[in-house]
Amino acid sequence: MSLQFEKDEFLSRVYMNIVNASDFEEMVEKSPSVVKGDMALIPRLLLGEQKSSFFSGPSVLVTNDMVLELQMSVEDFQEKAMENAKNIFPGRIIDVLKESGRANSEDFKLFDNIAVPEVYAITNSVHDGGMAAVFYDPDIIDNLASMKDKDLIVFPVDGNAAYCVEFNGSEAFDEMQSDYAELCESMKERGETVLSDKILHYDRASRTLTNSEGEELSLGAEPEFHAVNRHFR
Repeated sequence: MSLQFEKDEFLSRVYMNIVNASDFEEMVEKSPSVVKGDMALIPRLLLGEQKSSFFSGPSVLVTNDMVLELQMSVEDFQEKAMENAKNIFPGRIIDVLKESGRANSEDFKLFDNIAVPEVYAITNSVHDGGMAAVFYDPDIIDNLASMKDKDLIVFPVDGNAAYCVEFNGSEAFDEMQSDYAELCESMKERGETVLSDKILHYDRASRTLTNSEGEELSLGAEPEFHAVNRHFR
């Protein structure tokens, strides 16, 4: 192969990260990405030295041309990248208040403007692209919902973590969306990056995510594939 690694080695190094689909439109279009509402999982190739199960060093975008050279379907490639991400960068749950030393706070405000009694973060082992773990390691969010015995609201403000609070009905959901949209707008005005300005409802019965516009986002091995060269063999 003209690729930097032989096929098996190449496939052992691919994984999924996450970006805002509009902000990174060119990157999404030129790669076998997986679009999730206004977000997109994009495949990347780890370049560094492998130490045990961890690769050190930088990564690069995997393009559609690279997958064509691998002579495998885009679906198979995407599934491999999702599987690798789960194995290389496993998801984890963080109790944000406990981690910050504010476990006994009665008036904690997430992002300084959304009052919640408890908040958890779903991220990955390196806290880089951790929001992607919600999609490539969906048992994590299901475990959190089961532990709380509640549906969840997910705030995808940051690609590195998904902030989660209990879902307490549609009215509270709408109020949080309004506050969250204001937060995202102020962040954008300051030149900060926002992964998505739409909060998500995780339904633990159906194990589905739905954003504030009613768009359902599938989890795990059945994503909405970005249709580029899908049927190549």
